Amino acid sequence: MPPTPTLRKAMTYVLVTLLTSWFLLGLFLGTGGNLKTGPGVIFMAIYLAFPLLAALYLRRSQAMPRPMVIVSLRPLNRWFFLAWLFPLGLGLLAIAVAAAFPGVVFSTDLDQFYQVLAREGDPTQVDKIREVLTKIGIHPFWVFLFHAPFAGATVNAFLVWPEEVGWRSYLLFLTRRMGFWRSGLFIGLMWGLWQTPLVVLGADNAGIPEALLVMASAILLSPLLCFVRIMSGNTLVSAVAHGTFNTATGLSLLLVHGGDSFMTGLNGLAGVVVLALANLLLLVLLRRPGLRATLATRLSGLFRPVVRPNRTPAPGPAGQE
Repeated sequence: MPPTPTLRKAMTYVLVTLLTSWFLLGLFLGTGGNLKTGPGVIFMAIYLAFPLLAALYLRRSQAMPRPMVIVSLRPLNRWFFLAWLFPLGLGLLAIAVAAAFPGVVFSTDLDQFYQVLAREGDPTQVDKIREVLTKIGIHPFWVFLFHAPFAGATVNAFLVWPEEVGWRSYLLFLTRRMGFWRSGLFIGLMWGLWQTPLVVLGADNAGIPEALLVMASAILLSPLLCFVRIMSGNTLVSAVAHGTFNTATGLSLLLVHGGDSFMTGLNGLAGVVVLALANLLLLVLLRRPGLRATLATRLSGLFRPVVRPNRTPAPGPAGQE
């Protein structure tokens, strides 16, 4: 069966986003750029905006879905709080899953925390962080647990909002007739292809196994983000969920001793297991007819076209020009 015009538009969007992003990434690295420097951080922030920019460029040839760019000023509903808090639950569960792996144990040892911080962050800042946390007198786990939701709902949500507009508003609009699961997984696959080069090239000693982890995480996270996006009707809500998930990756590396970044954390094998379990739970919940029907109704009605009022002036009195 030949692809429908809508699916052709979806593939056009995907190709424009991927090829433009990869070309500019290659150009940046080919001219001596380094993703770990200041200019590299700026480039990554610009890279995150490419899904939005591609959608804005292509909107000239097709109708713009109503809630694509407009963010509701009243996002504080139950779906907002679910989107805000469930990534923290995933991060905590990732600690438990990682502790079940061979060679990894649950540990509250602070020395282990600082080793993880030096491995995953900036080693030059470890001593400063150690000094601050020693003065506070609180275990870093509680500091991260308090910090993660607020950073996720503010700075991180702002940074990933362009991604959510592109992938889980524009592309979701174009693939909505595929159904929830096929659309969510397809978006996750394209999203993973888009971000894998950036993640792998920005890490140390990353190879094919790490690239496959990034792909698997994107594919499994996408249906969860699509779900809160559809049920809330708000791109801001999925941006908060996405931003909090990124913050929770640091939380998920605490309290475990042993292993490496490939095994532990939400970005590791433990995270893939946790995301698979979360999708399984969502699959079970959607077997309830009421929730399944609500999801289908909201997905089909989420992108209603804007009906503009007729501004034609009313005719004047008879005989009046």
